[in-house]
Amino acid sequence: MLKRFIYGIVVLIVLTSPVWFFVLKNEVTAFQLKAQLRNVSLPDSSKVISSSSRVYNSGNGDGCDYQVIVLVEHFDHPSIIHSSYLELFQAIFNEELRIFQTNNSAEWLATLPSQPSQFSIKPYIGDAHLFTVSAALFPRKVSPDFRCW
Repeated sequence: MLKRFIYGIVVLIVLTSPVWFFVLKNEVTAFQLKAQLRNVSLPDSSKVISSSSRVYNSGNGDGCDYQVIVLVEHFDHPSIIHSSYLELFQAIFNEELRIFQTNNSAEWLATLPSQPSQFSIKPYIGDAHLFTVSAALFPRKVSPDFRCW
């Protein structure tokens, strides 16, 4: 009985290994984006406190979407971190961003013209010195990753 169970596990691993390749590939893509957002050159009055990334399907197709959220502590004018992340996003994607201004001068929204995306910097509710930096990419490439179905 134990022998059949072990054979079953081995067969399951062999049959699903192509899917796990895409799962790992998508995780690496999300992790690289998170690492770039964490390692942005910020002024001395700022520091990254926390970050997280995820791979998911936002419901608009069979493609994997990537989202990274970084929490930044900043004690100066918000325009300083806005410019730091604007330069970073333009360097990562090698193109100009479309920037949208909101009623709140501390908020900042942008998208890439070439692909569905959303970048934002917003004050964290409850603490005026914390900002959430969010990057979401929606490449819409079909992937065998089970989280994207």
